[in-house]
Amino acid sequence: MVSHPLNKKEIERYSRQLVLDDFGVPAQTLLKESKVLIIGCGGLGCPAAVFLAAAGVGEIGLLDNDYVELGNLHRQIGHSEQRLGHNKAESLSARCLEINSNIQINIHKTRFTPANGLELVSNYDCVLDCTDNAPSRYLINDVCASSGPKPLVSGSALKFDGQLTVYLAAFSSKVTTTSVSRPPCYRCLYPDPPPRAAVGSCSEQGVLGVVPGVIGTMQAAEAIKVLTGSG
Repeated sequence: MVSHPLNKKEIERYSRQLVLDDFGVPAQTLLKESKVLIIGCGGLGCPAAVFLAAAGVGEIGLLDNDYVELGNLHRQIGHSEQRLGHNKAESLSARCLEINSNIQINIHKTRFTPANGLELVSNYDCVLDCTDNAPSRYLINDVCASSGPKPLVSGSALKFDGQLTVYLAAFSSKVTTTSVSRPPCYRCLYPDPPPRAAVGSCSEQGVLGVVPGVIGTMQAAEAIKVLTGSG
């Protein structure tokens, strides 16, 4: 007798997803078996991680070497006043496990660098770029493009605006494709980093708190599509 891939509690927990057309048990099982790396546990990474944890992604890596500050809390909903001064990856991990204790969280209290990037990315099926600076975006893109390539869901938010792009989604290990051409990457759209003076940050130009919340949530949705082939 073949055992069911989901236990009784999982069926109850994910019941609203399981009844979706083009989802069901097969897609939920893919999520359970998937591994996602979230780089940056701030305004984008918090909602992305929370919704991926709630959706049932089996293993989530959280990478950030920064610490929770009071000025983060208007937009970084994975943290709280009680976790001020805590490492952001640890703080967000605690929030994700409060929502879903059946998943595995890997905490990476480090920066994403040329020295550790390939090894980190190789352990995951999909990467979410939730950083807030151009050098990190280019580095993450280059590592993902040379690693498989690895599906990359990139988001950004500033002032009242945000943007979201999915790169290499067709090359997910969970999705088949007949295309033999290499899909475009971040560097294809923006070959050279912009001058530092031309690119502002949230601390310099501000951001409406809900904007990274919307973009980060959309990143989670796109990652689910990449991992399951649904939607």
